[in-house]
Amino acid sequence: MLHVDLADDECTVLRHLIELKLRDLQHEIHHTDSREFKAELRRQEELIRRLLERLGTAAPFAAR
Repeated sequence: MLHVDLADDECTVLRHLIELKLRDLQHEIHHTDSREFKAELRRQEELIRRLLERLGTAAPFAAR
């Protein structure tokens, strides 16, 4: 298991970047025709959601 200590501002930026990736991934899922590829993208989406959950509730990113 990897343990990383992040400052609040680092956690906020990381959370923001992951949220951006999640939005991009959701767009890609919506526009993908291949069932196999869509299934892989959904697995990635679930992993990203779990990561966000583990990061907890960091302060929202100010530059949204």
